[in-house]
Amino acid sequence: MDFVKENLEAFDSISPVEVTWDFGEKTVANIFLAFRLIAKLTVGSFPGWSSLVTKDGPLAQKM
Repeated sequence: MDFVKENLEAFDSISPVEVTWDFGEKTVANIFLAFRLIAKLTVGSFPGWSSLVTKDGPLAQKM
């Protein structure tokens, strides 16, 4: 668990998931689960950013 800050509770089809878009200098998708920002993605970013990690790794960068 070197990279994981916390595990999410299981969610289902009625869990509130929202994606907002910022069309500034770079297009950014902000992904919210239960009104909490958990990830950011940009075109060509690999990997994206997550609020659930403690350090940058192969699957996500620290947000």
